[in-house]
Amino acid sequence: MPSQAVIGRKFNTRRRRCIRRCVGCFCGVLALLCIAVGVGITFAFDYVFQEQLKVMMPLANGSMSYRGWSEPPNKITFQIWLWNVTNPKEVIMGQRPVLQQVGPFAFAERRYKANITFYPNDTVSFFEYQQFFYLPEKSCGNISELMITSVNMPYAVTSIQMKAVSPFLRNIAGRMFAQNSGGLFITRPASEILHGYKDGALSIVEGMVRRFLPHMPFQSTSGLFIGTNNTHKGQFLVHTGRGNLSSFNRVQRWNGEPELSVWPEKSANKIVGTDGSMFGPGVTSSSKLDIFSTDICLSLHLVYEKPADIEGIPALGFRPSPEIMLNATLRPENKAFCLESGCLDSGVLNISLCKGGVPLAISSPHFTNAPTYAKAVIGVSPSEEEFGTAICIEPNTGFVINAQRRMQMNIMLERISGFTDTEKLIDPMLMMPLMWLNESGRIDPVSAELFKAHLLAPIQIVALAQWVIIAVGIVWISAVALTCSLLARRRRRRRQNRPSRQIVLNRMSDDSDVTADAGLIRKLQDPNLRESNIV
Repeated sequence: MPSQAVIGRKFNTRRRRCIRRCVGCFCGVLALLCIAVGVGITFAFDYVFQEQLKVMMPLANGSMSYRGWSEPPNKITFQIWLWNVTNPKEVIMGQRPVLQQVGPFAFAERRYKANITFYPNDTVSFFEYQQFFYLPEKSCGNISELMITSVNMPYAVTSIQMKAVSPFLRNIAGRMFAQNSGGLFITRPASEILHGYKDGALSIVEGMVRRFLPHMPFQSTSGLFIGTNNTHKGQFLVHTGRGNLSSFNRVQRWNGEPELSVWPEKSANKIVGTDGSMFGPGVTSSSKLDIFSTDICLSLHLVYEKPADIEGIPALGFRPSPEIMLNATLRPENKAFCLESGCLDSGVLNISLCKGGVPLAISSPHFTNAPTYAKAVIGVSPSEEEFGTAICIEPNTGFVINAQRRMQMNIMLERISGFTDTEKLIDPMLMMPLMWLNESGRIDPVSAELFKAHLLAPIQIVALAQWVIIAVGIVWISAVALTCSLLARRRRRRRQNRPSRQIVLNRMSDDSDVTADAGLIRKLQDPNLRESNIV
């Protein structure tokens, strides 16, 4: 029958096992709870964050986005490089143009919205004005003294516009422009090329127009950026984002119309996307983003390029889809931009219909990605990395925190009889670069620090807390699993050792009996021990 000590030991062993199991179960449940809390924090914070954005983001006087939308705080720099033609006489005789890049001519650009009117259907209308301030310290030289040889725009444009009239009238117009305007090429200060000058031939035409057609608007000055300073680009109507943040700042109408009437194809006339200053919150690399540009009368689709870091703010980098620059053979939708004489090769886009018939085409600077036209001139150095357009967007808010719009303006020269300077051009249609620009804006360091402190820091803290709690839960589960594994191994070893211990105990018991008998025999045989025992 088992002794009281043996029963006590068995009871204590069972109690310790029960305690260990309870502690293990408790730790396991607590660990799973930590993981669940960690995952739940993400969903809870995302929900609260999205609900706050729905309240704070929509355009309204005093909202989080209103101030930056009405007058962007980022400093915008507008840089221009002019193409100087170093061999104008040779070009007229049929040789390739040799071009020299002159610039930059730098300007500080300010944008602000005026006549802001909100409507009950969650839309707002406005006019956006642009102002330019010359920065001589950031320019290549004195803009009023640097002489540039460039295409004489009045001569070139008139030749194109008169190609369908009778040769007799073309000859008269060609001689008049050659005598009073200077032929196909002119040499003038850079300031006049950009901001405008009074053309002699146009002044004669202006006098005739005012005499016979007094109500017809006519301008006798010519310049690449004439009439662009402190002016607007038409009236915009955009969605405020209230009730639907995916429509935030998306253009609904321009100059009162829901679509354009510029291009012969309906798809090209669609007004899609924002004005490019802001996008809706929650931007991802797979987001479908579009920009409506009044400069070229088109909506441009953006494609994701790569992640970016702007002043310590994680951002997503996008660029315009290259499809818009493909020829009509590769992309049939682009046949809307073809000329009457045919379609242009890839890399350039005809915008003459957007510019009132002026034969202009845009491309990337230095004819990047336009090999056909890059080979037709000397002096360009195409580079996708140096001359590409990029837009970096903060994904949580949709704010544009860095952008570079790089674009080259070209004029399409054609051989037109009667305008003698064009009759021997090297190609029937010569794509002649006029200038290229880089319009860039970037969030300043002070604004970046405020942005990180008020928006990114809470997001990062919540993300850190989430992973810490999940990590603690995983560690606890691992510790519980390891402890249970060690205890199970220990029990298995005890079970394996139990039979051998019993054998050892039996042997020890037998040995003790033998030892006791041997001692008794010695006592009986020893007289002294026997007498002492008797006594």
